[in-house]
Amino acid sequence: MRLPKGVTKSISSTRCTCFRRPAFNALLKTLEEPPDHVKFIFATTEPQKVLATILSRCQRFDLHRIPANLIAQHLQFIANKEKIKLQPAAAHAIARGAEGGLRDAESMLDQLVAFCGEKIAEDDVLNVFGFTSEQTVSDLTGRILRARNTGSNRSAARAMRAGKDMMRLMGDLIAYLRDLLVFKAKPDARNEDVDPDVQKSLAAHAELISTDRLLELIDQFAATEGRMKWAPNKKLHFEVAIIKAIQSLGQATPMR
Repeated sequence: MRLPKGVTKSISSTRCTCFRRPAFNALLKTLEEPPDHVKFIFATTEPQKVLATILSRCQRFDLHRIPANLIAQHLQFIANKEKIKLQPAAAHAIARGAEGGLRDAESMLDQLVAFCGEKIAEDDVLNVFGFTSEQTVSDLTGRILRARNTGSNRSAARAMRAGKDMMRLMGDLIAYLRDLLVFKAKPDARNEDVDPDVQKSLAAHAELISTDRLLELIDQFAATEGRMKWAPNKKLHFEVAIIKAIQSLGQATPMR
């Protein structure tokens, strides 16, 4: 007999809960009287689901993302040891794509060595993983802030022809605007994650837009990103979002 969908989910949820609690209780007995020669190390992305009785017996360390510049330096260290010529821009592109994970960055470097050999340039990183260069995103943002509609859409068209993922490009654009917002609040806050050349671009772009308009711009692009997720023609939504952003900025009073 087939149960209604809602009933099935309810039964599944109950089973998971029943199995989890006895397992935690069994673990708790071991933690209360651990052998002298045993050290327990637990790792989880959902600490709120661990019983309080277990958490109270643990020393907790919250791990954070590693800054991109620090990952890039470590990749250069590995490359030097392995006699690999890794361009600084390429190392930073890998670090940015790894999003704070050193293991992911090292795996990406391994893949690049397999594809490209002992010489790795920034273009190799961008082509293999489909990333967009920070300079491209910076230039696109500059054209938007200066209300250059044609140039902005040409940048999007070039990215599309190069096989770039429009969703990823939109995410990179939002991330850059977020860095710009942080820069306006505290210019040195992103020194560990942002390349020095990008820092100069942030300083120049910060003069072109107010904080309120920047927040509105981030909201507009974030809403478009949500629509693009299910849209068959992502390029259309991307271009429309750029046009709307430029129009809204054109109606605002320019910053002095």
